[in-house]
Amino acid sequence: ALSKPLPDAELLDELVRRFPEHATDLTEFAIALALDAFGESGDETFEANSTETSPAVSKAMSRFHNRLYAEKKRSSAPVEGPVANPFASLPRSELRTFARSMKANLPFVMKLRDRQIRDDTMSMGFKRRVTEELEVPLDVVIAHFAAQPEMRADALFKSEDKPAVSAKQSFEDAVRGSGLTPEQQESLLKL
Repeated sequence: ALSKPLPDAELLDELVRRFPEHATDLTEFAIALALDAFGESGDETFEANSTETSPAVSKAMSRFHNRLYAEKKRSSAPVEGPVANPFASLPRSELRTFARSMKANLPFVMKLRDRQIRDDTMSMGFKRRVTEELEVPLDVVIAHFAAQPEMRADALFKSEDKPAVSAKQSFEDAVRGSGLTPEQQESLLKL
């Protein structure tokens, strides 16, 4: 509202990319601002009390919703290629410290590090908390979790056969299957 007198698709796209969790609200707010601007400009084609929507407003709403759909689809698609792993440079002692600060344990943190949890089942509150604890940008954490699972090259195995990367599991399944106490599980699931 303060950036430009009348919101446009470019501004809305930028805000949706920066704040994807508020995409619907931002789109609706941009539409409301556009409607208000048309009402204040004295445009004869706009009637404030009319229940009909003008073709220009319908077209703008359609464009906004199409862009919103494209952004949601893009953000849910798995990331291809190399993605920065914010956990990669942490020594084991710092991983343990991170686990304690998250009220979790090392097996759960290893699932986060190795991208074994589906990102679409993690809350934005959880992702923000990881961002705060790791002191990295939110988009790095989101990209990390959205990428394909990985198996560390330096991982040690006791069996003859090296295990393969398996399908990602839901956040709740990862929390429940990591040997966490009931208090730890409740704390993580509330984020």
